[in-house]
Amino acid sequence: MRKLFLYIIFCVLPFLSIAANKSARAYFNEAARFYVTKDFGKAKAAVREGLWQYPEDEKLLALKKKLENQEKEEQQQQRQQKEKEQEKKEQQQQQQQQQQQQQQQQQKQQQKEKGGQGAEGTQNKEQQEQEQKKKEEEQKKNGEGQESEQQKKEREEKEKKAAEEARKKAEEEKKKAAASQNGGNPTSKSEEGKQAPGAVGASATKPVMSKEEAERLLLALRNKERQTKQKIDQNKQVVPASRQGNDW
Repeated sequence: MRKLFLYIIFCVLPFLSIAANKSARAYFNEAARFYVTKDFGKAKAAVREGLWQYPEDEKLLALKKKLENQEKEEQQQQRQQKEKEQEKKEQQQQQQQQQQQQQQQQQKQQQKEKGGQGAEGTQNKEQQEQEQKKKEEEQKKNGEGQESEQQKKEREEKEKKAAEEARKKAEEEKKKAAASQNGGNPTSKSEEGKQAPGAVGASATKPVMSKEEAERLLLALRNKERQTKQKIDQNKQVVPASRQGNDW
């Protein structure tokens, strides 16, 4: 047991002395190598161990600050990276939303176009039906117009016939009135008989009168007819008076 204790003392004490004799420069160099290889964890451990033994060493303190700044930069970079990734995600989400909205709008537009085509088809049918109705109404109006023109022609012919008949009646009445005024003179009758064929021929050779001329002729004949009646009535009243005077 005593031999083992002595063996430990003689073997371990040299290593302890070597560790105790490790300088601040050695710690700095070790930490710097780790820093260059970007093994920042081991570099921090070496600096921490060196400062524990040499707390006022300037190089170790400067390296410690550099490592702290590096850690801050790494944290900042990580934070920026996260922010960028978050922005990318948001942009992707926005793009997806925009694409969905565009698809929805396209679908709505297609539906509207389909509905518009259907509405246009119905409108075209309605327009065709309306045009067909208009054509039928126009055809009816044209038929009514033709009928009305025929009726007008018939009425004008009837009026012409009536005017001719009235004219003939007026001439006959004139002849009767002249005969009554002449008192039954044969010469006057013969003259009237001679003039009558000429008058009839003249009337036959006259051109067809218009509606207005026929109406005017009717009015003139009626006025003359009234005048002749008045004269006849006056003559009837005068003749009895003269006969009474002669008998007396």
